[in-house]
Amino acid sequence: MNKTTVFSKTGKGLLEIKNKSNRLSKDQFRVLNLVDGKATLDALVEKGRITEIELRKVLSALSEGGFIKEFTNPNVGGDYGSATIPPVPPSASYVDDLDFTQILGPAKPAKPGFYQSAQTEQKQREEAERKASEAAATKAREEAEKRNKEEAARRAREEETARRIREEAERKAKEEQSRREKLEAEMRARLDEPRRAKEEAERKERERREAETARQGGSRCARPGRRLERRAKIQAEAAARVEAERKRCGGGRAQRRGERA
Repeated sequence: MNKTTVFSKTGKGLLEIKNKSNRLSKDQFRVLNLVDGKATLDALVEKGRITEIELRKVLSALSEGGFIKEFTNPNVGGDYGSATIPPVPPSASYVDDLDFTQILGPAKPAKPGFYQSAQTEQKQREEAERKASEAAATKAREEAEKRNKEEAARRAREEETARRIREEAERKAKEEQSRREKLEAEMRARLDEPRRAKEEAERKERERREAETARQGGSRCARPGRRLERRAKIQAEAAARVEAERKRCGGGRAQRRGERA
């Protein structure tokens, strides 16, 4: 790089000026904006208001980044109007149409195939950025899935723990209710025991009295029956004596009649 070196923006440099992606520092962006394919190193020092040492550093960084390319201007000090512009082939790209090195006539590039190398480097850089972005997205997605799984597992553990605590509480509540009911039943049985004993005693006493009353009533009913039986017996005996006497008397009269006859 000498003072007659002229710099021109590459397609990448033009896109950087257009898009302002903030990949360059302020000094680099200002120098890139000053590069027009005509200004020499001295002109850039004057326009950029920067020392030659700093300018060389900035130009080297821009050249290494593929934003500019350099060549030696054979017409320095001459008339730019005499420079011939070579014809542009129909297949040339938009970037080649804007390459300001065309107006300075044929010049041998400082580095053969530099533009193609810059394109290749740009594609490689973009491919690397794309792969890095995809890798970052994949990693973020995997981490999100991992977090979701961990969160789901944590919720499942919490729900299981809550279910066990709830079941244990219900079991204890049932046991407590059963124990309370048993105690209440025992207490009622203890309180009812004297009452039941009293009722049982009263029932037995009532049955004893009823039996005694029944026995006494049977004795009173048996006495008139015996009297009637004795009366009937006496009457039967009397009737038998009367019948016997009648028969005896009837036999005697028949005998006397026979004797008379």
